[in-house]
Amino acid sequence: MKSGVLKARGHALALAEYDDRFRAVGTLFASGTAILLDAVEESGDARSTDFDTGDDLVAYVRSRGLIAPDAAAIRSASDLTIDDSFLVAKRMALGPLLDMAAAFLDALDIQYELFVEDDTVAAKPLLVDLDEMDRAPLN
Repeated sequence: MKSGVLKARGHALALAEYDDRFRAVGTLFASGTAILLDAVEESGDARSTDFDTGDDLVAYVRSRGLIAPDAAAIRSASDLTIDDSFLVAKRMALGPLLDMAAAFLDALDIQYELFVEDDTVAAKPLLVDLDEMDRAPLN
């Protein structure tokens, strides 16, 4: 999840530089997800949390806000529910992250019509013979 958000962050910044129409929403997305950059740097060195927690499941779910900070154990796995308050990388609530991503995708869809809602488009036959097309090399 973290790497996907960081890739999206990079693309948002690149698009903000390339197209002024996306400068505000791209910069907002990038600044809203900047908190995850610290988490990436810390994820390579888990010695402090491994020593303190034994790297067990209870510590993980506690750090993500799924159980109370003073809970000694998980009663049952069915008690765990991930909602908008789930902490991504122990730093950012999932709800606002999803809202930012949705707002950015909505802006892209308005400009570039990314999501086709008409079912007839998918049913139209392909007019180009793919075997006769010149293809660019993969590398």
